Amino acid sequence: MKRTWIWLLLAALMLGGCGSQGGDTDQNGESGGTDGQKSMGRYLEEDMSLPEGGDQDYQTAMQVLDGGGLAILGQNSGLSVSSDGGGTWEKRDASWLQELQQNQTYIADLALAPSGAAAAVYIDDAAAENTEGDLSYAYLYADAEGNASDLEIPRMEYEIYSLWFGTDSRLYGCGLDGKVYRIDETDGSPEELMDTGGLVDSLGFTDRYLIAFSSEGVSLYDLENGAQEEDKILNDFIMDDGTVSMGLGTETDNYAVLAVQGEQADVIYVAFNKGLYRHVIGGAAMEQVIDGNLTSLGDPQMGKGGLAALADDEFAVLYPGTKLCRYVYDETIPTVPEEEIRIYSLTEDYTVRQAVSLFQREHPEVYVKYEVGMSGSDGVTEEDAIRNLNTEILSGNGPDLLVLDGLPESSYRQKGVLADVSGLVDGMTGESALLSNIVDAFREDGEIYSLPLRFRLPMILGDTDAVNQVTNLKTLADVQENLRQEHPEGSILGFMTEEEVLYTLGLVSSPAWSDENGAVDEEALTEFLTQARRIYQTETAGFSAEELEEYVQNYREAWSTDVSGEGHYYANASAGALDVAMGQQALAVGSVSGMSSDFNLISTVAGQEDNLAYGAWNGQIQNGFLPVAQVSITEGAADRELAQEFFCFLFSAQLQDLELPGGFPANAASFDRMAAAPAGQEMSGIAVSGDSGELFSLDLVWASEEDFQRLKEIAAAADTPCTGDSALEQAVYEAGPDALNGEMSVEDAVSEICRKAAIYLAE
Repeated sequence: MKRTWIWLLLAALMLGGCGSQGGDTDQNGESGGTDGQKSMGRYLEEDMSLPEGGDQDYQTAMQVLDGGGLAILGQNSGLSVSSDGGGTWEKRDASWLQELQQNQTYIADLALAPSGAAAAVYIDDAAAENTEGDLSYAYLYADAEGNASDLEIPRMEYEIYSLWFGTDSRLYGCGLDGKVYRIDETDGSPEELMDTGGLVDSLGFTDRYLIAFSSEGVSLYDLENGAQEEDKILNDFIMDDGTVSMGLGTETDNYAVLAVQGEQADVIYVAFNKGLYRHVIGGAAMEQVIDGNLTSLGDPQMGKGGLAALADDEFAVLYPGTKLCRYVYDETIPTVPEEEIRIYSLTEDYTVRQAVSLFQREHPEVYVKYEVGMSGSDGVTEEDAIRNLNTEILSGNGPDLLVLDGLPESSYRQKGVLADVSGLVDGMTGESALLSNIVDAFREDGEIYSLPLRFRLPMILGDTDAVNQVTNLKTLADVQENLRQEHPEGSILGFMTEEEVLYTLGLVSSPAWSDENGAVDEEALTEFLTQARRIYQTETAGFSAEELEEYVQNYREAWSTDVSGEGHYYANASAGALDVAMGQQALAVGSVSGMSSDFNLISTVAGQEDNLAYGAWNGQIQNGFLPVAQVSITEGAADRELAQEFFCFLFSAQLQDLELPGGFPANAASFDRMAAAPAGQEMSGIAVSGDSGELFSLDLVWASEEDFQRLKEIAAAADTPCTGDSALEQAVYEAGPDALNGEMSVEDAVSEICRKAAIYLAE
């Protein structure tokens, strides 16, 4: 059955006090003085030196040693110890690690103990051969003197994939079944301690407790009493945060949450994207020590590889392959920066979060407050969030900037909520110049009220003749039907549910469903559902009822999740391109969001066969593009000059040059710089399991100059934003499935959609 494999996609100032320092903070991290007095004191972020070669370490471990030094173990830099707080580093013997590297062994995990002992999880050819070709982990333990030996942990059905050391330098391991074990360092025998019920992201330790942060929550184990316990306050605080995703995450030691012991055995410090928090195990509060919004902790591109509590109430955080930071308290500065910018989006946007973090570190005197209307965990609906936002705007207390994705842009523009930014945009020249076609697409009578930070391109890949024939939805349906005659079984486009068809085709069609006054265009909507019905029925004709039922079950459980940054996996053209390469479907259509694992995959697949080609994909909208993070300045901005500075920063090369999952950069120079592969990324590989369990691999190469010029031509021709009315889109997604599967006629479905849309608009 199709898609049984898993797609692998690939300082500022801080808020808060520590202990008796600074003002008290509540569970939400709010802080302030009393009687109108300004609250003073917060942590500053300072860069520390990394050991030589540390900027190339992506598997790391950091530990405060029993003797007081700070140690870092990296797969390239080896073992280094600093006795002066990261000022200088002394190399220690770790020949066992060098030997693993020389043998070209893949190191999956490293651990470092307070005693100086170390452990590694790795995969080598011998381990694979011993398990009849299945990848299997091997383990190594090195004592404090560097004497290393294989750690013979028995092979289990669910293997141990990560190792950790407690404060007593005892060794612990996490299994793929969610269980946590104590490992005997001499013979490798595991003793099961507890079952977290999920995949463990990280372990934290105090002298008394082991704390496991897993995809199912936070679990505690009392090492003194040998009992698993709960801490509801800690669990709810971590799990209720919709931005924390824990589990078996990346191929590097980047963790969602890290924890270390505080000043007592029942005190822990917890670091994650919201900042650093102090918690007494069993206590009733989470005390914010550092605000992640003001530091690298809140930067979504900065993975956290190590956390250490240093002397004098200082902290260190290791960001693997990037930097090491010390956090030092300064009681002479305000707890919260005196200047503030507020930016609002309906749902959290990765690019905006990245921009907030970067701007914050460059402007420590400014607090950039990023407000999200729907966290995903608080029960707030889209209607509630927009209603609350409108109330703030009407009261004169609205945000300074808006991310309009999902918000009623036309209504805000008509009511004078949005400011004209054409002067700012036209002043962006040279390295700051934006793609002219993207800018002009948002210019109305010379005025510009918003611009997208990124954009996606609809693309198609497949047989050259088929690609050339597809010019709209009707010709796509025609080509698909012709291919079905040649291939009576299996997939053509890869869309096997009504939801997949409606959403993906809607990407390049939804603006056509309403006119410039917002009225429903019933003729265009009828045409859309007619062609969508043809496409759905032609696709499903290649499968039995049992196969479709099995796929739908898989879809409900997995494929509707956001694993690609697209929001919908199946609507990513590169995912379909991989299916084309594997021979599992004939054509791939969808959006393309970037280079490294997206357009490069399309160009690589197209280069595998002489008869394959790719190009722009048109639906009911021609030459369309998908704007992402469409930002505007509000007329009611409290500090217009500061809001304008932040707006310009959003389109600067500093942000636009980053490879972000949202889409291609709107900055013209940043777009051109994508032609050159970043160092070390000229080639990578993808390995997936096919329908029958066979392994399919593909060497992914950076797009050639010819391919990049083709991409640039497609981007330059895109002149129409593919953004429709969200209420109308929702009505189509609700009523449309019955038109596709035949339970309702297209005409009746259009009537139902118009009725639903009218209700949504009335609300």
